[in-house]
Amino acid sequence: NADGWGGGGNVRGRLESLRREQLLIQDDVQYLQALGNSDAWIAVGNSDDVLSMARKSSLIGVVVPMSGTTLFADVWCVPASAARKPGGVSPLLNQWLDYTTQPARVNLRVGLRGGVSPIVFDGGGIDYASIGLSGPTGGFVDYDAAGDKNGTRGMGAKIKDFLSRGDKNRGGEIMQGGMPPDEVWARSEFLYPLSPRIKDQYNELIREWAAEASARKQKK
Repeated sequence: NADGWGGGGNVRGRLESLRREQLLIQDDVQYLQALGNSDAWIAVGNSDDVLSMARKSSLIGVVVPMSGTTLFADVWCVPASAARKPGGVSPLLNQWLDYTTQPARVNLRVGLRGGVSPIVFDGGGIDYASIGLSGPTGGFVDYDAAGDKNGTRGMGAKIKDFLSRGDKNRGGEIMQGGMPPDEVWARSEFLYPLSPRIKDQYNELIREWAAEASARKQKK
């Protein structure tokens, strides 16, 4: 939505609908607590957080939306001030980068745990052959918590359908090194910084929600 909410307000309307019908927590810490306490049935989070939670509880399943998802990257950088220090930037920097990006150090046997090395990910898929694999050791994950494509069923029905599936219908297991298929990677994208205009629109909406929540609390 680079142009804002759009002429018809579709983006804002969708956000309002999600908040009214499905949203319980808007917090990057408390959402895991809500999931662990069974206050929430489903949570959207980064792979490290969710996989860590799932390893602690057999009651939590992990899914990857077949429609794609948001990608994040850990970025290394050299502080601008480093060049002004006596001796400048460490001569070991390039050696360290070379060492950490060696194909021998890529471990896809653990799936998404710890992230995926940029050596084998080109933005649209995983190059398993470059490290001697024909595919993920845990199989390709092909299930989808969204259920039907048209979104005609309520979230409760979709979750119930997912939980009732047998393991044989779930494809690869993401907790055992399973990975999304290339078509999911191709549909996923990095979340780039919002423009000031779009950021202001989201912040204004969040302030409205906070004011509404505060008003309801005062009435109680």
